[in-house]
Amino acid sequence: MPTLAEVLAAVPLPVNVELKPERDDDGLEARTLAVVERAGAADRAVFSSFAGGALERLRAGAAWATLAVLWEHDPVPHAIRLAERVSARALHLRKEAVTPPALAAARTAGLTVRVWTVNAQAEFDRLVTAGVDGVFTDFPERFLHSAPAGGARLGRTPRIDLD
Repeated sequence: MPTLAEVLAAVPLPVNVELKPERDDDGLEARTLAVVERAGAADRAVFSSFAGGALERLRAGAAWATLAVLWEHDPVPHAIRLAERVSARALHLRKEAVTPPALAAARTAGLTVRVWTVNAQAEFDRLVTAGVDGVFTDFPERFLHSAPAGGARLGRTPRIDLD
């Protein structure tokens, strides 16, 4: 498995870096920020996490960092409050959590909405029609023929999970 530094050196695309700290304040956030800065990839890295504490530490360590709140269930307003607290720019929702009220709340808060993990064409079509901004998928080649209406981006952003 490649390291984050190796991925950033090999992949010139935007990268979603998911942080999964094993315990509070284990230094993962600082180490990750340092790797991204050394790689000169600050402008193409999105840091996401389910852990509110990790997002708070990321924000405290780097005002420049682009953050996204990972969320998988209702109530979505809790995710939006966390996003506001850490100045996140995006909400990464589990596909089953994408509902018209959830999208409306995210839009009102000015958040980009990306959805995970979308592998079936029917799911992709539903989400594009709903107006999501992007998807994460294990199979981007399945959707390359789809020209999303409404500006949704295909999920070509590599996802890196850090434990």
